[in-house]
Amino acid sequence: MGAFKWPLFFVFLWFKVVQTEASTWTATVPSSVQGINGSCVVIPCSYNYPESGKQITGYTGIWYKVIEDVIYHKDNNQIKQEYKGRTELVGDITQKNCSLKIDPLRQSDRGPFYFRIELGGYNRYSYRNNEVSITVISAPQPTVSVKEEVVEGQNVSASCSVSHSCPSSPPEFTWTHSGEKHFQSQQLTDGQWKATSVLTFHPTKADHNKPLSCTVRYKGGLERKQASNVLKVKYAPVNVTVDYKSHVKEGETVQLKCSSEANPPANSYLWKNKAGARLHQGQSYKLINVSRHTGVLYCTANNTVGESKSSPVQLNVSYAPVNVKVDYKSHVKEGETVQLKCSSEANPPANSYLWHNEEGAQLHQGQSYKLINVSRHTGALYCTAINTVGESKSSPVQLNVSYAPVNVKVDYKSHVKEGETVQLKCSSEANPPANSYLWKNEAGARLHQGQSYKLINVSRHTGVLYCTAINTVGESKSSPVQLNVSFAPEIKNISCSSEDDVVKCVCIVESSPPSMVHFVLSDRVLSSTKTETHGFNTTETLHTKSGSSEFVQCLANNTLGKVSLTIPLAVNGKMQNLYIFIAIGAGTGLVILLIVLGVVRKCRGRTEDTAACVTEREKAVDHQYASTKRGPGDLPTAYDSVTKTAETVEFQIQMDDEDIHDPDDHVYGNTETDCNEEIYANV
Repeated sequence: MGAFKWPLFFVFLWFKVVQTEASTWTATVPSSVQGINGSCVVIPCSYNYPESGKQITGYTGIWYKVIEDVIYHKDNNQIKQEYKGRTELVGDITQKNCSLKIDPLRQSDRGPFYFRIELGGYNRYSYRNNEVSITVISAPQPTVSVKEEVVEGQNVSASCSVSHSCPSSPPEFTWTHSGEKHFQSQQLTDGQWKATSVLTFHPTKADHNKPLSCTVRYKGGLERKQASNVLKVKYAPVNVTVDYKSHVKEGETVQLKCSSEANPPANSYLWKNKAGARLHQGQSYKLINVSRHTGVLYCTANNTVGESKSSPVQLNVSYAPVNVKVDYKSHVKEGETVQLKCSSEANPPANSYLWHNEEGAQLHQGQSYKLINVSRHTGALYCTAINTVGESKSSPVQLNVSYAPVNVKVDYKSHVKEGETVQLKCSSEANPPANSYLWKNEAGARLHQGQSYKLINVSRHTGVLYCTAINTVGESKSSPVQLNVSFAPEIKNISCSSEDDVVKCVCIVESSPPSMVHFVLSDRVLSSTKTETHGFNTTETLHTKSGSSEFVQCLANNTLGKVSLTIPLAVNGKMQNLYIFIAIGAGTGLVILLIVLGVVRKCRGRTEDTAACVTEREKAVDHQYASTKRGPGDLPTAYDSVTKTAETVEFQIQMDDEDIHDPDDHVYGNTETDCNEEIYANV
């Protein structure tokens, strides 16, 4: 044959062989099938028969055990009793699928079994050479697969697989860990199937060193459990704790140590404050000189997975009381009751409070102190807080006690001359300070308002004054103010009466300070025999023999001036003596006037003479008052009555002359100032 025909021959020969095989009575079954007791088993089966070209009118598949025991037939009556209801063709026999299911499988269902086909209108055939046996087994152990090390929080997949022979009722899987489950089924050879459950979960630190278990429950209720290798979960540090001395005194040193649970173990420790500032690195941290102000601390533990920090650590630092302060009503009126309360910062809290005054005397014990009837004289107070560590006292507490004015007093010039101006100033102690001052007289009439009061042209008749100081609490008045007004003497009245030869004269002088008063009678300067003082008035009384005098003179002087007044002395009502006196006076008046004018000219002629004149006058007055201190035997020799009368008239005229020529001396108008005071020359 040619080269082209040989390939065609071999192809034709191969086609004929395949066609012959396909047309023979054959069956494909495993020689043995494993089945789980109580579950089901499926014997996979496919068959073939020769193609005849005839029309097949029906298919009857029969399964036999050993010789003639029918274990399956579509006619149930032909099935052996022990297999009724347990066998079923699960394949489409018309499609040459003769697979048989036995459910449930029993220990006696071992076989061998074979298949027979009856083709209606064509032929029938028993495939005795294709027997299959069943091995009844107990449930197999599942196989669990998972990574040896997992990381907390990451996705992890674990699988649990088992082989079985009942695809219609695969095993049920139960995991000891929650997660998302997926079921997978895979057909194997010889009627075996593989069932797999895949669990996806997120491991936690709680899973570390714990087994992951899978439980398989087969059809019929049989269970098998398989534990995996122990889970190795890598996780960041947890349960970060700080061990330290629970109680420490301020100023001591405390050791802190950090620990944690972690896989792998923490390889770094950082200490930070509340604000996150780094304080120290290392598992141990030594705090030196601990203060009550030592704030919150944290320990952060780190490993290759992550980090975690401890709960806040607040040291319990014990210290003596500080910031001891007293709370009280800031303003209180005198006489009220005030409550004081002491507080402090301390650890442990203060368990005792003592109250002392400024001298350190203990006043009270207790956190609160009630002061009854508060006075402006209440001094500074202290509160001392005490705990088991020590003690500390507060700043001094000085109550602001408001009270009405007290100690109201008036400052003024103690001595003032009549006609001057005097300044009076009122002051007081008060809280708040007096904001108003009123001046009133003894009758309560209001005179002035203001702290100062200026009295112009002070008079001896200026009465008693009061100053009233007023603040928001009340008012109070000063002691009465009586000005000590000094003024020169004024003779208010002089009167004389005589009986027989005894004269009684009364001279009333008003002055301040009181005056020295003398009487001039005849040729004598006499002191009064009786003195009475009422206020500014001094009443001098003289009892003496009249002698030959027909006039009496009252002389008064104090530090501010002097004054005299002469009156005629009437004796037994003989008025003719008065007329004689007037006649003599008129006769001598001219002579005296001429003398006075001459003296005046002489004094005015020279400045030196004027000074001598004044000095001479002063010496004459001093000589007169010095004479009042002499004894009765020391009196000067008396002149005759005519001369004495002339001198008296001259004295009076000189006084009148000075009143005329010295209008500014209104107070001392009756005071003799002429150089020729001849009356004193006779004393």
